[in-house]
Amino acid sequence: MSVSKNMKTAVFLILSLLMLPVAQASSERIAPTARTLYPYWQMVLEVAKQIENRPPRPLGINQGLFKPGPEYSFESFRHLRSIDLLRAAREGIDFARLESARGTEESKIEQMVLENITMALEYLPLLIKDQKDIWEILNVIQNQKEDRIFRRFLLEQILGSASPSTLLSLTLPELLFSLERHRSRGVSAQDNPVAAAEIKDADEMFHETMLRLSSHPSEWPEIQALAIRSYYDFMEKDYLKSFEALDEIQEARTLQTEVDIYAVKKGEFALSRESRDVLRRHSKRLETLANAIAGHISEDSVRDENVQDVTEEVLAALEGKYVGLDEEKLALYQEGIIPEPYRMPIPPSGDADMEGMLDAFLPMEGKPLSFDAL
Repeated sequence: MSVSKNMKTAVFLILSLLMLPVAQASSERIAPTARTLYPYWQMVLEVAKQIENRPPRPLGINQGLFKPGPEYSFESFRHLRSIDLLRAAREGIDFARLESARGTEESKIEQMVLENITMALEYLPLLIKDQKDIWEILNVIQNQKEDRIFRRFLLEQILGSASPSTLLSLTLPELLFSLERHRSRGVSAQDNPVAAAEIKDADEMFHETMLRLSSHPSEWPEIQALAIRSYYDFMEKDYLKSFEALDEIQEARTLQTEVDIYAVKKGEFALSRESRDVLRRHSKRLETLANAIAGHISEDSVRDENVQDVTEEVLAALEGKYVGLDEEKLALYQEGIIPEPYRMPIPPSGDADMEGMLDAFLPMEGKPLSFDAL
């Protein structure tokens, strides 16, 4: 019995000694690496390297093959979601900004940031499937906590104003208004408002995003000036597109009759009530933009000079051009006069007669007051 017990003790001691290095190694903290800190960005880099190291495509008898176009590695990204590439872009930004610790010039770091964003989002159009993907992009654009270069890049892409044109800038503007809203069953809005489809349509959110960028008093001046100019250009093109599609204008073009939006505005060319209503809907959005940016050139404004210049240009461009636009209000805006906002009536003190006074509706916490309930 004692021999058997001694053998068990010896085996236990031997096993303990053998397992000691393993236990020590497991207790040591593993040093973080680029792969663990920036997994999505590293994945993008690996795919880009695979594409770069791909053997050249053999030439054939077709002359066009001597100058092949860009090749896209579709299969490498098929398993991902759009938010994965957006995360890869964020990690690429952080990775580039690490260069500041090495004393790299800020201009070079910002160039690296832009290059990393471009690389990470090159294949984003392949992964956009429904409106919630557009919502994620718009959320980045309007979120002031995101990197400003990241926001500006996506803003230019979604408006199709990027130069030079990319796969993203060629497809994103079209996807913005063509995708259907995706709904997920069994998901509450409290758990995930995007998946539960408790969000606005992408086109509605686009307009609200652009108004926020154009009007917010603490927005980056370079982003705000770009948003004001680009949003106006976008709506002007949309207005002209609807104008050219009107039956009366189509008929005038067939008869080679000269007519433009100024002639319609001046009443020199008659439109049906239905056609004027179509144009008024566009003018309403333009008037909303004018109202949102007018404060930039008011007497007490402290906004950036470039923002003020762009605001003045847009307000001047609105004059005498659009059907249904309030010209008197626009003239006040151009003079830097901002009409007083609607104010709730103040009830009289004491026991005075309260008849005719409006009830004060308190907004929900964190929500703006709406007068629709009055």
